[in-house]
Amino acid sequence: MQAFENLNLREKLTLCAIGAKNADSNGGGIVELGSITDERLMSVAYSAADVFVIPSIEDNLPNTIIESLLCGTPVIGFPTGGVPEMIEHGKNGLLCEQISPDALGEGIKNFLEAPSKFERDIIRKDALRKYDSTIQLDTYRRIYEELSETM
Repeated sequence: MQAFENLNLREKLTLCAIGAKNADSNGGGIVELGSITDERLMSVAYSAADVFVIPSIEDNLPNTIIESLLCGTPVIGFPTGGVPEMIEHGKNGLLCEQISPDALGEGIKNFLEAPSKFERDIIRKDALRKYDSTIQLDTYRRIYEELSETM
């Protein structure tokens, strides 16, 4: 919220927040969608967004990034945990230089300067190549078979 506030673009941007609603939210460019448990509705939310911002300061390989990329939506996040392995800076999103509200705001501002450079079809195809469940299943099966052979 602080990064969004610092941008001072409330009349030009709408932040759609997903998750538990904040009783202190003061409107003004912020729409709280609440918790979404329906996969199709969540897919619609990702697809409708210009960019998905993940403000997590600690995370391994967040499913939310995978879900966003599979919808072709670029991601902005911090260089923490497994996030840098998922976001290819300038290709499928932007990695902030550091973990701070100012850096996150700068990442959002950089995205807004050239949103069309992120090709949603390419983002989606690349995500399918990496994260499709059949690919993941094949990888797990191969690892299981390799481990079984060594025992």
